[in-house]
Amino acid sequence: MTRTKEIRGNIKDARNHIKKRDPINLDFNHFERMISHLESNSKKCHECKILYTDVENYFEKIKENDYHLDRRDKKDSKVLSETIIKHLKKDHNLFRQGYYMSIFIPLGTSIGLVSGLLFFEKTILPTILGLTLGLLVGVVLDATVKKYNRTI
Repeated sequence: MTRTKEIRGNIKDARNHIKKRDPINLDFNHFERMISHLESNSKKCHECKILYTDVENYFEKIKENDYHLDRRDKKDSKVLSETIIKHLKKDHNLFRQGYYMSIFIPLGTSIGLVSGLLFFEKTILPTILGLTLGLLVGVVLDATVKKYNRTI
């Protein structure tokens, strides 16, 4: 059994054992995506190899504790996730899902609002058009990034 399958198995077991109503919830899907990127880059990148081992150790620790989580586990999960995301963004040029939408929706809305204030009597139509244009550009760019497997 490969290491990745073992980690994915640990994540699946944790997902099944940890209740959805548990106040301490982990984003398991996010960890699975990060694991696949870490695995593909670990042959070339030493830090990816270290982070991959950290994820493996983290889920082993959760398994050893019979899937009982406390606040420290949630904090460790968040720190580990942020460290991985920071590394993948900086060194491997990967993006979070919805990255471009989060940029272009406010940008389109603000351009629509400003143009509505400057050139039209009513601001609602240009604002809605700007929002729609920002949404469209963001969705297209996010789909392009996802097509090339560049999302975390």
